[in-house]
Amino acid sequence: MLYAEKTNSSTEIWHEIARKNFDAKKLCIFAWYLIERGLQPDVACEDRKVGLIGSRIYISLCCLSGAQAFNIFNDYLFQRALDQLRLIRGLLSSGHLSITNNRVDIVQNTKSKNKKPFAVNNSRVKQTVFEQLTLEDGTELRYMLCDVLDSLFVFLNRDLLSSAQQCLISLAVFLQQLMQLDFSEKTSLLQCKRLSDFQRLRGFSDRSFALMHRFLDNRHAVSGVVYGRVVMPRLLFWTFENTVLPTNAHPPKLMTTYKEAMLNFIRLRIEKNSEEEIFTILLVLQNVCFRCPDRSDYRAKVASSVIEVLAYLPPKHIRDFANFLLLIGANSKVAVRGFVIEIAVPFVKQCGKLFSHP
Repeated sequence: MLYAEKTNSSTEIWHEIARKNFDAKKLCIFAWYLIERGLQPDVACEDRKVGLIGSRIYISLCCLSGAQAFNIFNDYLFQRALDQLRLIRGLLSSGHLSITNNRVDIVQNTKSKNKKPFAVNNSRVKQTVFEQLTLEDGTELRYMLCDVLDSLFVFLNRDLLSSAQQCLISLAVFLQQLMQLDFSEKTSLLQCKRLSDFQRLRGFSDRSFALMHRFLDNRHAVSGVVYGRVVMPRLLFWTFENTVLPTNAHPPKLMTTYKEAMLNFIRLRIEKNSEEEIFTILLVLQNVCFRCPDRSDYRAKVASSVIEVLAYLPPKHIRDFANFLLLIGANSKVAVRGFVIEIAVPFVKQCGKLFSHP
């Protein structure tokens, strides 16, 4: 099916299906069955692989030209396919399977005097066993996940998600989690125009950024989903669970590396001169001002991130941000006013020339 999409022969598949009076939806149901089998709790690695196969079958079906005529896309089924991908990502990240076994314990109740047993109870006790993922299984899962990502890359060229808000959120969350598998300072942030270029990417983090570009370029929905779920938490130096670090902890180097990557990603996106997306980036910066934790270490780092992003924005949007700072400078929240004070000096140093009169 993926080959058919690459060679623009999708119509031949649909004609063949129609000629044989085969209901295409039955293939979707079959893929759904495989996905649900892989999502069941406490199943073996082979069942997880079956679920991954089901995800690829379904996403590949959605990729085919003319799939909309057969009503192939279903937002619930697509979310279940994403759930399967997130589960596999979790397996690759942790390196082990969690299996719960029901063990039968025989308990003998005795009398207090002669201690003769008068009753025997069979009680089931759930016992969780962690099985290490073998090197062979881990390698196979990685290759299989790459295959599904190939289909997802083609899928994002279709305008199928624009009306499925929950699917947009689920996809953004998956891309954010996928990035964590092998992210480093060497991660590629570049865009891929062709599937062959995408397939040459080595790391999952490379593919995650390429899919984010694809996601934003095809206008499936407002860009705020990607920026809000993936980009903004990294500018705020939040943890991967989107929480603030404990008071006695400071953002580690990895968080700084993530921040630098997001700054470069934003720069690449701004270079496309999409007014809608640039406006979204401005809204993200405004949101960051409100969400920055009321701590000196966070204020300094987050303010620096905002200033760096502003350097890429057109003058018009910088002036809009200046007006925004004037407005929130009188906010009732102490944390917000504190952030305005923190960012005021570096903002004037960098952007003051825009407001100077001749």
